[in-house]
Amino acid sequence: MTNEIKEPTIEQLEFMNRQHQKDLRLIRHMTDAQYKVFKKNISIGIIEDMDRAEAYDLLMSMLALNQHLLSIAKAKQKDKN
Repeated sequence: MTNEIKEPTIEQLEFMNRQHQKDLRLIRHMTDAQYKVFKKNISIGIIEDMDRAEAYDLLMSMLALNQHLLSIAKAKQKDKN
């Protein structure tokens, strides 16, 4: 049994891009108290022990990686056509 890692589709990357942007906007405008209540609803599941600033930085990093992967996927698609 092989555990293959499939490349995300452009649609999946665009969806996650929108989700991360939404979460960033929400976190940016929250107080720390609001964040503590809200954090279980954020699109990344590994933030239980993170404060608001750490979660914001992680989302920024994920968004940057997502943008990079999206540009690669779009370039591959363009090369195929």
